[in-house]
Amino acid sequence: MKKRFWVIQGFDGSESLYEGEFAFSRYSEKQMTELLRLLVAKEALSAREIVESIGRKSTGLLEVHRQMDGKLFMCGQGIHFAARVTER
Repeated sequence: MKKRFWVIQGFDGSESLYEGEFAFSRYSEKQMTELLRLLVAKEALSAREIVESIGRKSTGLLEVHRQMDGKLFMCGQGIHFAARVTER
């Protein structure tokens, strides 16, 4: 029986910053989107940019986008992180 995993990758442009694999059951989709936001905030944004990216007048720097029928989540610009669901 195949098992599902989250694969998280971080990039600065095309340079790899991070890669990890975790059991799918460890994180819900909501938790994964929050994790991506935290990783981008830590690696790419100043305190001011973080504050300005949250709230009614958000800059959008911490928005998470879903692609590939909801199996790929991406956050960030330049320095960015992605999480995808894989099976094996």
